[in-house]
Amino acid sequence: MESDRNSLSGTKTFNKPSLALKASQLLKKVADLKKGLAIRKKDIEAKEAASKFVDLYRNEFTYAISRIAHQSQQERKFNKKEIFPITSDLSKLTKYLNSDMAHCIEHLQQKATLATWMHLAEVTLSRLICFNKCRSNEPAMMLVTEFKSRPSWERANQSCGCVF
Repeated sequence: MESDRNSLSGTKTFNKPSLALKASQLLKKVADLKKGLAIRKKDIEAKEAASKFVDLYRNEFTYAISRIAHQSQQERKFNKKEIFPITSDLSKLTKYLNSDMAHCIEHLQQKATLATWMHLAEVTLSRLICFNKCRSNEPAMMLVTEFKSRPSWERANQSCGCVF
């Protein structure tokens, strides 16, 4: 689990920090189960051994595993490369989506069908995702009740004296 390389601060890192954290949590659960079993069997030696292990785990886990694993996760997240689409590609996509939305609206004005409504909904969602590219999943996860209870920006702008 441990890597050959060091982090920026010079400490060891984990190749799979989530695995290190999960394994250490499971190890503590096993020790707690062993302690509980020893209590049920009235085995004082096994209970003491498990208690000592749990104490050692609590005292050294944060330094030995948890801190390094969390630091590895944070460093990996910080160093992750994000690939954003090229602006010209987004412009082309936006232009296409706008024309497709206009086409759907024309069809709906002539004859309203479920298929056209569904297509318009999908195109509109795609347009929102394109507009909100940094947080692309927000429009898809938004509920209608959240949309209806959104703040009124017109009232907020009027109260602060802003004109847009």
